[in-house]
Amino acid sequence: MQKIILFDLDGTLIEGTIPIVEGFKNVFKHFDTNIPTDKEIKDLIGHPVPIMMSAFGVAKNDITKYREQYTIEYRKLAHHTTLIEFGAEAINFASKFARLGVVTTKTSAGSKPLLKKLGVVDFFDVIIGADDVDNLKPHKEPIEKALKHFDNVELQNCWMIGDTSLDLQSAKNAGINSAGVLSGYANKAILKKHSSNIFLNSYDAVKYIKES
Repeated sequence: MQKIILFDLDGTLIEGTIPIVEGFKNVFKHFDTNIPTDKEIKDLIGHPVPIMMSAFGVAKNDITKYREQYTIEYRKLAHHTTLIEFGAEAINFASKFARLGVVTTKTSAGSKPLLKKLGVVDFFDVIIGADDVDNLKPHKEPIEKALKHFDNVELQNCWMIGDTSLDLQSAKNAGINSAGVLSGYANKAILKKHSSNIFLNSYDAVKYIKES
C-alpha cells in the first residue's frame, strides 16, 4: 500500500522567518503598540495568527484588523521565503514512493501561490490551511480533511512531518504516524514528548519513512 506523507510548511519545508517576524513587528508599528521581540515571535511560529496576536496582548475585538494588516505586511515580505535546506530533496524523494500533501496553519489561499513560486506546488495532491477548517492543529480535523483527498487510506501508512508539537499532536489525534524535525522552531526535548521519531530535517525523516 502506498504511503501518504503530509508536510507542515514553516520550519519543515520552507524558511520564512523573515516575513513572519518582520511582518508581525510591522503590524505593531502600524498600530503604534508595543512591538514583540524576535524571540517572542519565533517562539510562537506555527500557531494560528489570531492566537499569536492574542499572546502579544491584542484585544479580542482588535484581532481581525491586526490579522488583516499582518496579511498585507507578510505579502510585502513573502519574496524572502525560500525552500528550507534539504526541503527540495525531501519533496523529490518522497514523491517517488508516496502521495504528498500539506497541512499548515497558514491559509491555503496564501500557501498555494507561495509553493508555486518555489516550484513545488505540483508535487502535492492537497493543501489544507487555516481557511479550510474550523479547528486548527493540534486538532485532528486538518489531517483528516487532507486524508479525504486520497483513496484507500490506511492510517498505519500515513505520516505527518512537522517541526512543532502542534504537528505531532495533530498526527496523534488523527491516529497517524508522526516525525518531528529540528530544522524549525521547537527543540528536541519538546518534540520528544510527542513523537519517538525525531530527525535533523525533513529529508532524513522521509528516508526513514521509506524504510519503515
